[in-house]
Amino acid sequence: MWSTRLLWTGVISAIAVAALMLAGMFALLLVVSGQRPGYGLPNIVFFASPGIVTYPACWYAVIFRQRNYSRLQTLKLIGAAFGVVCAILAAAILVGAFASMIGTPASKISPFLILSLPLIIAAWMAVGTAILGVPYLMVATPMALLHRWLLSKCFTATGFAD
Repeated sequence: MWSTRLLWTGVISAIAVAALMLAGMFALLLVVSGQRPGYGLPNIVFFASPGIVTYPACWYAVIFRQRNYSRLQTLKLIGAAFGVVCAILAAAILVGAFASMIGTPASKISPFLILSLPLIIAAWMAVGTAILGVPYLMVATPMALLHRWLLSKCFTATGFAD
């Protein structure tokens, strides 16, 4: 069952699942916010777009490498993908913030700003995580379990062990 064919089918279909998760999160936030597309809260889903790459990578690391596609591993996959995207965003924001200071003379940069910048970014990441966490769980959990079920039906006669 744990063949190269499963690997490639799983990774390629995980890309499609991740894209559908982003679309589902956007649609959910669009309905909840009542705003027009292109404005407001639903656009925060743009920041989750690294998930299109990280979800398949996490599928490989959490599911395929462990040779375990149980429900528990699927839930670990959901958490791992969310955590990796959050870490990527936090690192990108931190690097961007420090890079924006490059052209500024040292006398104009407050040491307090440099020391507090990671805390400020952590606070913003907490807010973003809270905003995107609920729609992510509402959309990603059924999608990941559906992905598991479909691969189970395609690659085994009896399904994966629970």
